[in-house]
Amino acid sequence: MKSKKDIDKYKVAIFAYWHDKGWEKFVGATVKIWDLARNTAALGHHVVLFLPRYHFAIDGLRFRLVQIPLIELPFLRALSFNFFLTSFLVLYYFKSKPDVVYVRRGISLIPSIFAKIKKSLLFYEINDDPYPERMIPTSSLISRVNAWLSLKTDELSLSICDAAFVITKKSKRRLSKRNRRSIKKAACLAKRRQYRSLSTS
Repeated sequence: MKSKKDIDKYKVAIFAYWHDKGWEKFVGATVKIWDLARNTAALGHHVVLFLPRYHFAIDGLRFRLVQIPLIELPFLRALSFNFFLTSFLVLYYFKSKPDVVYVRRGISLIPSIFAKIKKSLLFYEINDDPYPERMIPTSSLISRVNAWLSLKTDELSLSICDAAFVITKKSKRRLSKRNRRSIKKAACLAKRRQYRSLSTS
């Protein structure tokens, strides 16, 4: 393993999307993606983290945080996030060329398309079971549509990514049944500490 001084410095863009007010409490998935950005930046890389606007504290950050606005209404959340994210990338970030684009699963193909346009390495993470056995019977129509969109977004992004990450071996096996090309480039991030060491390997 290289020492911090020996590691090449890269431009890294990280994208994640949630429409959960729990983000404000800084729990679960937020901590993991935050750890990835913070620890990657601590190695000297230039990191930009794109998240929905949930008014995170930005004091003392070693990385740049871009909070994308969204409309807090069912169905419009994902649409508005994609619209504003695209607008920001075109207006303010399009001249930049990240070496790596890391995407955490969400209802958006924009980061993956951006990575391909910029000829960046595309790393794609699926943080849960991408193929649940069945939909919850009480799921609303919007929830079902969102689940289907997430699934198709995963399949398309996995087909063009350079590396894929899942959190369990079970998810990796299930993924292999649906997309055999993707499984060849999949690795398992089974424990949170692997987020901390990912960028040092």
